[in-house]
Amino acid sequence: ILANNLSSIVDSFFAGDVSRLSVTGTWYAVIIYAMQIYFDFSGYSDMAIGLGKMMGFTFKENCPDIRNSKVEDIIIRLKEYGIDPIIADPWATEREAMHEYGVTLTPMEEIGDLDCLILAVAHNEFRRMTVEQYLKLFRKMPNEEKVLVDVKGILDRETMKQAGIRCWRL
Repeated sequence: ILANNLSSIVDSFFAGDVSRLSVTGTWYAVIIYAMQIYFDFSGYSDMAIGLGKMMGFTFKENCPDIRNSKVEDIIIRLKEYGIDPIIADPWATEREAMHEYGVTLTPMEEIGDLDCLILAVAHNEFRRMTVEQYLKLFRKMPNEEKVLVDVKGILDRETMKQAGIRCWRL
């Protein structure tokens, strides 16, 4: 939030003729820009600390086939940021996930205490879950701090918004 507010100040400095800035104005712009970058990265780092719980691993919904699963791409990207995601999928077999991708699956019953949840596959099990069931997966914190990434767009965004959960979609 701070980074976004600072960006409008920085943009106004750099949108004009920077050669006309005074020394004080230039330093002001540089300091505000540094603060914007700091708060931007700090926010992403804070999100990443709690990130890493993912529901769904198979190639498509309601099917045990993990070949060509695009979820692997998400896992690789998360690992680039130092995040080792915990993955649960009611359809995938733990043996195949380990053999094909080196991924350890976590039983659905053990998923909890989340800051952020990524719904990566549109399994019926996930579609049937109520808002209350999703809320129970998160750790105790204000609902507006809970983040749910709905890759397949299976959840009703308005229902999640009314519950106070930030629901992001691709």
